[in-house]
Amino acid sequence: PPVGIGLFVGAKVAGITPEELLKAVIPFFLPLFAGLALISYVPAVTEWLPALIMDR
Repeated sequence: PPVGIGLFVGAKVAGITPEELLKAVIPFFLPLFAGLALISYVPAVTEWLPALIMDR
């Protein structure tokens, strides 16, 4: 997704610099990256729900 464009537009609309907006957004990105790493490197996390539904 075009995160950079959204960052610049959001900063312009809010009347602040992109750096200030980035400082406010970083706490939201950290859990997203942690979840992405968990899903990527621990396959059991993504296989748990389908296995539960399919009743293996």
